Amino acid sequence: MPLSRDHARLALATIRLVNGTLALVAPNALLRRLGADPNVNKVAIYPMRMFGIRTVVLGVQLLIDAPSPEAARSVCSSMPLTLQQRSRQGSAGNCRRGSPP
Repeated sequence: MPLSRDHARLALATIRLVNGTLALVAPNALLRRLGADPNVNKVAIYPMRMFGIRTVVLGVQLLIDAPSPEAARSVCSSMPLTLQQRSRQGSAGNCRRGSPP
């Protein structure tokens, strides 16, 4: 059985949900797994949690993604702008005004 787009989407969603949840629930364990000592570098716990919630949100978005392009367009058009889209628009606006992004 050949792998489809849905198989890849579900695999990526699962990986993101596991890693994001681990970063939120046990950031010290994830830091040790990455080779950092959480007792020495306590500042690294906050970014782990910050990127953990982002990763969980991306995983959930992958799970609720509509498989057909038409349905995806209708869902995306009804959703508010994501942070990434807002960031791009802000950068584009800065470029139009002549200031650096």
